[in-house]
Amino acid sequence: MLKEIMEGGDVVRSSINGRCIPIGPTEGVKLGGLEEVQDQLAKTKRLIIVGCGTAYHAGLFAKDMIEKYVGMKVDVYTSP
Repeated sequence: MLKEIMEGGDVVRSSINGRCIPIGPTEGVKLGGLEEVQDQLAKTKRLIIVGCGTAYHAGLFAKDMIEKYVGMKVDVYTSP
């Protein structure tokens, strides 16, 4: 578990490397690769995140960010 915790920063960096396209100094980023499903994403009203352990806690964090910045309802569940 400690190994996963210590690798967390590198994992996030490699996950977004090449996918974040800056759109302005104060506007944030545009995630590349989502253009094909943009219409479907715009119609999405609710997101369900399922995880256990660290993934569950990451889901709780994502819930807060998505609800705050996107305004979409998010539910987070832990798998048995």
